[in-house]
Amino acid sequence: MSAVLAGAMAMQASAQQTASQRNEKIRKAIHEANRINVRNNSAKTAAVQHRLVGTAFKYTDGTIIETSDSTHNVYSGTRGAINLAPAIYDLYTPYEQPDFDQGKSYSNDGSSWTLVEQYDQTFDANDKMVSSVYQDAYNGNPMTNSSRMRYVNNSQGILQEAFSDSWNGTAWQEEVRDVFRYTSGGQIDSILNYSYDGSQWEQVSFSVFTYNAGKQVKQEEYDITSGTPEITSREVITYANVFIDSIIGSYVQNGNLVEFYKNKYGYNTAGNVTRQTSVSWDQMNSTWSDPETTDYVWSGDLLDQVRFVDLTNPTEYEYAQLYYESFTTGVDKYELAGVHVNTFPNPARNLVTAEVNLQRAQEVTLSLYNITGAKVWSKNTGMQQNIREQIDLSGLSAGLYHLQVATPSGVVSRKVSVIK
Repeated sequence: MSAVLAGAMAMQASAQQTASQRNEKIRKAIHEANRINVRNNSAKTAAVQHRLVGTAFKYTDGTIIETSDSTHNVYSGTRGAINLAPAIYDLYTPYEQPDFDQGKSYSNDGSSWTLVEQYDQTFDANDKMVSSVYQDAYNGNPMTNSSRMRYVNNSQGILQEAFSDSWNGTAWQEEVRDVFRYTSGGQIDSILNYSYDGSQWEQVSFSVFTYNAGKQVKQEEYDITSGTPEITSREVITYANVFIDSIIGSYVQNGNLVEFYKNKYGYNTAGNVTRQTSVSWDQMNSTWSDPETTDYVWSGDLLDQVRFVDLTNPTEYEYAQLYYESFTTGVDKYELAGVHVNTFPNPARNLVTAEVNLQRAQEVTLSLYNITGAKVWSKNTGMQQNIREQIDLSGLSAGLYHLQVATPSGVVSRKVSVIK
C-alpha cells in the first residue's frame, strides 16, 4: 500500500470506533472485489449502469443489528460504484470507499440513527476522481478529524499525482504526495512518495512494479531516508491460468524478507471473485493466524452481498447487503430475463400495487425492506405466472423502501417511495 493510502487510513479514525471499523470493513471488501476483478480483466459493465445507494450490516438471520454500534451506509450521486474501472484502478484508487458523489454512514444507539461519517467526492468531465473529503460527523464539528485526498490527472485522464491533506483547524494542510511514472505501454513503472515538512517536499520512499506478460507479478517498496535505497516490503502475485490465485506480502525483518500475509482467491464461472481467504503472520507467537474469509455473492454482474465468515463456524456470519439504483430509470438492482415488475402509484401514501409477470409459473416471494435493510413486509404468493399484490403502507414511516421479488431465476428489486 502506498504512503498516501496509509496516511489517509490513519487520519480517517472516527470517535465512533465500532461503527467506523464496520464501515471501513465493508468499503475495503467492496474495493477488494473490484481490484481483483479488474486485475483479472474480468470486470464487466452491466447492460444498464447501476450505482450503489446503500449498504446494511447484518447478522446471518438477516436482521439489522439493533445495538449501539449498528451501522448502515447511504450513497448518492450519478456514478457506478461497482462496475466502474478507471485506467489504473487495479493499482491505485481511494481505498476506503466505492465510487459515489456522497456517502453517509449512520450508527444506531438503540432508538435512532445518527450520522457519524460523511464522504464527499468530486470528479472531472471525464469521470476521473479529483478529490475525496472525509468528515467525522459524530464529534459535532464536521471538520475535526477531517482528511482529504486529491488527484491530478493529465489531459488523457491518467493519474500523475496524488495528495493526502489534513484539516489543521483553519485550513487544509498538505502531508503526503505520490508521483506516478509509467512504462511506454501505459503500466505504472514506479510511485515516488514524498512527505511535506511545512516548507518543502522531501522524498522518503518509492515503489517499483515488475510485470510478466502484461501482468503485475511484483511490487517492491524502498525507504530512501538513509540516502541508500533499502527494500522495506514486497507484494508478489501468482496466477492460475488467467486469474489471480494468490497475493503474498512480505516485509523486512533483521535484513530478511519475511512473509506476513497471504491472500487466496476463488471465482465463479463468470470470472467474478467469490472468496478471499487471508492469513497473517503472528510474530509474537511465530505462527500463522486462523483464516479470515470474505465471500462475495453476485447477482449477475452486480455484487449483492459481502459475507465475513469464520470457517470454524461457517453457518454464523456477519454480512453487508448492497442496494442499487439504475442510472436512468430509477429501477433498483438489475433486470432479470423473463421477470417484469411494475409498482404503482409510486410515490405511494397508503397502498402500493406490485405487478409481476413471468414467462412461466414460478414460486415468488415479495419482500419490502426499509433503507436500513430491515424487512417490514413479506408474502409468498405460491406458484403463479402473473401476480398483482396490494401492499399496505399505512403503518410505515415516510421514506425510501425496496421491494424485492425473489424467484427461482433470481431476484429483482424496485424502489418504492412512501409519502405521508
